Amino acid sequence: MTERDKRSFHIVFNLLLVVLFATLETSLWPRVFSPIPNPQIWLSVVVFVFLYRTPVESLLIVYIPSLCLYLLTMQPLGYLLLAQTFLFFLVLAVRNRVFVPGQFYYSVMYASSVLVFHILMFIFAWVFETQPTSLSQVLTWFIQSILAFVISPFLYSLIKRITPIEETIDSEGGSFL
Repeated sequence: MTERDKRSFHIVFNLLLVVLFATLETSLWPRVFSPIPNPQIWLSVVVFVFLYRTPVESLLIVYIPSLCLYLLTMQPLGYLLLAQTFLFFLVLAVRNRVFVPGQFYYSVMYASSVLVFHILMFIFAWVFETQPTSLSQVLTWFIQSILAFVISPFLYSLIKRITPIEETIDSEGGSFL
């Protein structure tokens, strides 16, 4: 399998994984863990791609699955796209400044991305809507972020097993490891 075929496979697989996680999270999580807020599991794949893939692959993982995520949520499509794009640039800026490949770094980035995603969605709703939402969900955001940190080792090992990090390429074309 050539390098281009591997990249194409990983892009398609990550796209399907985001949609699968989002679907399971919207249908299965409320039935099994009803009182516990969901930790935005679909965002774990997005953050993994942001950290270990090229910017082009990262932008594909932002825009293509957002069309499916739009169907699974009450959020407007523009808010989803804008929040994920801002999140992409934020994770990319942090990754270019400080990058330590590994499970703990991924866990911190994933948990903070969940919190930042909710804050961005709140800001967009406050700016663009005539009747913005209130801050009543702040405790839920922190709980989701803590849950994301707790389940991130499992998600990291799952995603890493399927799309190995040794095959990832940074923005300059060299491998990370």
